[in-house]
Amino acid sequence: MTAFPRLERLALSWAFNNDTEAFGPAVPRLLLIIRNAPLLRYANLNHVPNANLPFEQLSTLHFHYSPDILHTVAILQRSPNLLDLYWLDTGGDLPVTTPPPAPVKLALLRSLKIGDPRLLSLLTAPRLQRLEMVRKIHKVIDGAAANALARLLRRSSCDLQFLVLSLQGKRTSAAALERFLRAAGPVPHLTLNQATIDIQMPALEGVGVLPGLKHLEIRDHVLQESYDHNRRNLPSLRDHYRALLKTLWRRQRNGTLESFELFLCTAPEAPLPVLPAELIAEFLALAEAGLRVRVAHDHDRGVVLDIHLAQ
Repeated sequence: MTAFPRLERLALSWAFNNDTEAFGPAVPRLLLIIRNAPLLRYANLNHVPNANLPFEQLSTLHFHYSPDILHTVAILQRSPNLLDLYWLDTGGDLPVTTPPPAPVKLALLRSLKIGDPRLLSLLTAPRLQRLEMVRKIHKVIDGAAANALARLLRRSSCDLQFLVLSLQGKRTSAAALERFLRAAGPVPHLTLNQATIDIQMPALEGVGVLPGLKHLEIRDHVLQESYDHNRRNLPSLRDHYRALLKTLWRRQRNGTLESFELFLCTAPEAPLPVLPAELIAEFLALAEAGLRVRVAHDHDRGVVLDIHLAQ
């Protein structure tokens, strides 16, 4: 492939079958070259590591597989004008005898979404406002990730506004998550997607954890998971949200938290859950204390509560 004078967006995905290993030798042999595409601004490359594009033109890049860290750095060095970067897998580690590469400065980058915390050590992003971490929680949240995040924010001197944790599973501890949140500094907006409330709420109660937190959003999938597994035994919502309520009260009394949003995520075909009266009463009491509380169903299935009482 060569000239595409009207191409603005590009999405490519390597197709696998049972005889093809996802990270096997067949993938790097695919070579894609695109030149003379002056309008190209968006690229989504899924297991197409050897694509040769005009990366310097891109404002958005989604890159789902890199064979190794040096390849990752090479792509980043060719992409100085990125505003939005999603990088799922940074690739294999460097040999122990190879010195780590210097961080690549992306001066315009505003939004970073990653599934591999090693990327935090490869970037300097002075305008970074939004960071999202994805994948299995035990692969993303650990001491190394917390240290890498702290160093990224320190050398970038950026004003991080939004932290989103879209993490699956429970194979971590509240202490590990607390350390990561502490490294994030005074982020005002926190979103917990696929929240594991029993782990994540205690992490938010530590002294000095997200001291500037003003807005907390939780997308809770426990109802969907319960419905998918047995379609009958949904958890007691009052018991399920006990740790959440404790954290909300503590945060509200400490003075910075202004609003809380809870999205009840269920399968589209599942019945809508009914909040028990005592849980609604707890949310109303929080609103009377000054916290804006909003509870809604996902898939635009309606708002349960939206309470904001003027003080």
